[in-house]
Amino acid sequence: HPILFGGGGNRTVLLNSFGSSNLLRCVSTWLQGTCRSTELRPPCPAPVLHWRSVILGAGAWDLQSRPCCEQTEARMQRLVSTVRSVVETALRHADTVVWMTTTPAPEHAGCCHDPKLNYSGHEHLRGQVGTVGYCNHDASTQNRLVAAMVRATFSTQRVAIADTHSAVASRCGASYRHCAIQSQFASDGKLVMCNVHFTPSGYAEVHGPAVARALSSLVL
Repeated sequence: HPILFGGGGNRTVLLNSFGSSNLLRCVSTWLQGTCRSTELRPPCPAPVLHWRSVILGAGAWDLQSRPCCEQTEARMQRLVSTVRSVVETALRHADTVVWMTTTPAPEHAGCCHDPKLNYSGHEHLRGQVGTVGYCNHDASTQNRLVAAMVRATFSTQRVAIADTHSAVASRCGASYRHCAIQSQFASDGKLVMCNVHFTPSGYAEVHGPAVARALSSLVL
């Protein structure tokens, strides 16, 4: 998941941390700003930026593993602890924080291999190594644990959760192999191994309203 910073006026910046561990290392630098290109004095004065709201997420990158589906309780707890540190850091630079849940992914043999589940997938995907490394029950567990941590740790006036998982599941189904907003077909009609990216219209029509609801609960 990318990270979206919402500032004053129309200023927004879209960055991708590739996981909450990287996000934790970068979020403070990203939020406090960098020196201007015209600044000649080393070191340049530290920028002082403050944000009205920050929207964060890193679930899909956090859950991927090789080999896939190796989600343990200890690993989940480490992920939740990292998210807590990310939110705490972001709150030093912003009035409010919205955390986006991990959305579902297509569940077929190209995306999700799980011996407990009977995913045979498309014909040419059988026997392939999963390209995502998590199944939707892993995402549900992660979302539940993060939500519990947020409720126990932060004020509801400063931190909210955007339930993009439910938004996607409502459009595509709780378990799906293909969905129009997350197509498993390339532009030439051929099947792809595993596409976990959403269409621009999907972001606008499905993810956007969920994020807007969470954001409005904090800033309105």
